[in-house]
Amino acid sequence: MASFNVFVPHQALPSILNPFPTSPGSESGDDTSLLLSKILVIILPVAGVLGLIIMIKMGKAKSRDTH
Repeated sequence: MASFNVFVPHQALPSILNPFPTSPGSESGDDTSLLLSKILVIILPVAGVLGLIIMIKMGKAKSRDTH
């Protein structure tokens, strides 16, 4: 039986925004779409929460006007 050492370079863990990470040595030409997806992940929930807050406040203002 023979034995030998094998070096396996560190690989990035997958994330929600990038489920298939590239190896550290390779360049990704798709940086723009990755940046766009990160921006959308931040902006869409914030817009949803703000819209919900506005709808709740408008509903309370209308209920005050009718009383």
